Amino acid sequence: MLVKFFARGTGGGRGPVEYITRLDDPATKKPRSPAPLVIRGNPVITRRLIDSLQFKHKYRSGVLSFAPEDAPTEREIKAIIDSFERYAFAGLDRDAYNTLWVKHTHTG
Repeated sequence: MLVKFFARGTGGGRGPVEYITRLDDPATKKPRSPAPLVIRGNPVITRRLIDSLQFKHKYRSGVLSFAPEDAPTEREIKAIIDSFERYAFAGLDRDAYNTLWVKHTHTG
């Protein structure tokens, strides 16, 4: 598993939320197949929350990537997300932070 954080987070919510949930590739306009799948969180709430924040750095985005031979099951993915959130947001109640987890399995 590879964990990577992106140097983004100062704009509005439309860009990042639309980018990870859109059904086509933004560069080629070709359909992402299979389509992205929201596995935790709510894109509308995440976008509205980002848009409501007044400070410069409003969000952090990143990716957890797996090699094809890793092929984690849905149960394993849920456990990885739960573990990641426990460490990333240690000491915070679940209602004190917002996450949007979107699964991408298309290539290209």
